[in-house]
Amino acid sequence: TDLKVNYELKFQDGNSHHVRVIGNNSEYVFYVYPGNPTVSISPIKDTITSMRKLSKEEQEQLIPDSD
Repeated sequence: TDLKVNYELKFQDGNSHHVRVIGNNSEYVFYVYPGNPTVSISPIKDTITSMRKLSKEEQEQLIPDSD
């Protein structure tokens, strides 16, 4: 089952990524990239500058066409 993207993470290096956040605590965020089953773990402090929850409309726009 594909997990829908639900957050935009912005990193201190200037990159931002749309990901599926599957959990977080006070120190780490756990997430997966679309189409990749590997769980990524990033420390929040000194790595992530913002975590923005995507609206339903934004999430639907990011769903790839199934052609």
